[in-house]
Amino acid sequence: MSFVLHSGTTIVNHSKTENDRAVANAMEILARDIAKRFSPSGEPVNRIELTNGSAGGPETFRIEVRDAMTVFAEDALGFIYGLLYVSEQFLDIKPFWFWMDQVIEVWPRREIVEGT
Repeated sequence: MSFVLHSGTTIVNHSKTENDRAVANAMEILARDIAKRFSPSGEPVNRIELTNGSAGGPETFRIEVRDAMTVFAEDALGFIYGLLYVSEQFLDIKPFWFWMDQVIEVWPRREIVEGT
């Protein structure tokens, strides 16, 4: 099974941190990076979901890839680290890319295989 990141990928917060401004900011950063990385596509909308769950302790996260990409964490920092990880590992966008003059090539999509 795999999950495809593309311009129609949305981020949905189902966790207890939905009113946390720092988590909302990390969601906005990932949404911005998705918009920069992918060209518009006609693919069906899919989701990256934030859900409370065991991730190994405070400030940690776990990602599952199935029909959606789910980021599990136990606290706000876990979700923030998880969202920034998605941007860096799967979109290949470095933290503070704008200060490092990273050129962001536009892709049509990125397939993430379950277990990645």
